[in-house]
Amino acid sequence: MAHYTSKYAIQSSPALFRQNKLKGFTLVELLIVIAIIGILASIVLATTGTARAKSRDARRLADFKSVQAALELYYSSNSSTYPPANTWAALGTALNAGYIKGLPSDPGSYAYTYQSTNGAATPVACGVVKCEGYLIRGQTEYANYMTQDVIGVGAVPSANCTVAGGPPYDYCLKR
Repeated sequence: MAHYTSKYAIQSSPALFRQNKLKGFTLVELLIVIAIIGILASIVLATTGTARAKSRDARRLADFKSVQAALELYYSSNSSTYPPANTWAALGTALNAGYIKGLPSDPGSYAYTYQSTNGAATPVACGVVKCEGYLIRGQTEYANYMTQDVIGVGAVPSANCTVAGGPPYDYCLKR
């Protein structure tokens, strides 16, 4: 019986099997790499979530400052009185007459509130009395990111930052 060899014949030597075995990754190695990628992705997503919340809170602060500037323009043009409005929409109607291009809205799912006051340390809604003050309230996402801001008053209006039956506002701008 003759031994037939061909250049296409598969050789079965132990060295060839060892060489082919070293060319790929094992299932355990692939699972470890996938787990590491998953952990890194979750860290990145958690970090960007906090950054986005801080960004929206910074936008809220900028919105309040722009409304404050429009209110001061209104005050100087209208015999030293602020708009006698008790809702954000009513404030928008008063300020859209040349004081601000458009009243900003919350960048998230919260809402801003406005209340005209008599300007006292413990504000009372103005009606018959002159509107010499206001209270703008908003809610933030990131705890302790913003604090209350009092302009021209010595006390912080922490009691006035919360409205009975409403959401807990943690940022107040008072004049």
